[in-house]
Amino acid sequence: MALIMGFCALKGYYFFKGQLGAWTKWIISFSVIIAIAIAQPIIILLLFVQNGIPITGENLHNLFSNSEFLKATKSNLILTFFMAFLGTLPILLELKSNPRHFVPSLKKNLKE
Repeated sequence: MALIMGFCALKGYYFFKGQLGAWTKWIISFSVIIAIAIAQPIIILLLFVQNGIPITGENLHNLFSNSEFLKATKSNLILTFFMAFLGTLPILLELKSNPRHFVPSLKKNLKE
């Protein structure tokens, strides 16, 4: 999933006329990390809704005060960020070596 997100971020970077430079790989990496960080709490809230549990401050406090939940969430985040790193690694390596051949230009795709 991170590879798809990174590829879409790179495609968007080209679409909005971003210039390739030293910051491109960092912008793509941070956008994927931010998307993952935002997705984690949303998943928890969706599980609340799916199970019919009202989303209240008290319920959230009870959930986050549970040490087993925090331990599972921490291990899940570490695994997620590691998998995101592995997913974006091909993009980062390709950007470093030959960026122009990695993402074809939009004009060429529109003519076909």
